[in-house]
Amino acid sequence: MKPGKRAARFCVPTPAMDQRVHARVSGRLRDASDHDGDGRTVDGMDWSTLPKDVLVCIFSYLPMVDRFRVGGVCSNWRLASRHHLCWTEGIVLFPPLPWRNRSPAAAKDVIRRSKGRVIELSVNSGDHWLMEHIGRKCPRIEHLTFQLASGGGACWNRAAKAVAEGCPALRSLALSIFSQVSDSEGVFVRQLVSGLRNLVALSIYTGPYEPVTDDDVNVIVASLPGLQSLYLFGTLITDASLHKIGEKLRCLRFLSVYYCNLVTRVGVDSLRTARQDLQVWSSYD
Repeated sequence: MKPGKRAARFCVPTPAMDQRVHARVSGRLRDASDHDGDGRTVDGMDWSTLPKDVLVCIFSYLPMVDRFRVGGVCSNWRLASRHHLCWTEGIVLFPPLPWRNRSPAAAKDVIRRSKGRVIELSVNSGDHWLMEHIGRKCPRIEHLTFQLASGGGACWNRAAKAVAEGCPALRSLALSIFSQVSDSEGVFVRQLVSGLRNLVALSIYTGPYEPVTDDDVNVIVASLPGLQSLYLFGTLITDASLHKIGEKLRCLRFLSVYYCNLVTRVGVDSLRTARQDLQVWSSYD
């Protein structure tokens, strides 16, 4: 820190901070019913002038839609709601309707407000431009849930490369792929996973147009030796992948292979026998 500079008074909310905020605010709330009719309490407290650090902490726990709305209350709340610490913690989840068509724009606004400090992001129906934007603007992101919109072709491969190269802190990734997103089968998933060496949790939900196969599992196993949970839904993997997973992913503790129709009961039982430390869920359960 340069001489003469004051340390920032804001910090990422913690349980201890929650208790301090609760203590500060609850004392004021006890007398909230006693007011003189002009918006002030008996002791003269103006609710529009709560300390900015208190507002920032409170707003950071609001649902995404409400975080946008509180900025319309007054100028003080607007400034607090735009502080980047309001947009770093918690899942930013977009409801299917009526926000669905606005998800990419809203997500970019969240990223802009966070000043690149967003940690956890969940997007319904995001396009390849948004995924590429995340890769270029969110170097600190640790948890990403992304439902891919249809269309884009080779552009999705560029988006996957951007995330793989620009999000080194990513530890949890959940993808929903229900349409063809690349010109060559499997390129998107392989390119994305191969660059995210710090992943400990990976979930992939696929449809018939972009299936995950044994070749993709080979890349996952080779790239993510520290993986602890793996959820594969609707893939075209076989028992060979189960054997590879059990043999190579020694840190893995949770595996789900629901609706992976080429996986057999024998393969699942064999994996459970070989890896008793691994919890396995399948369509046969």
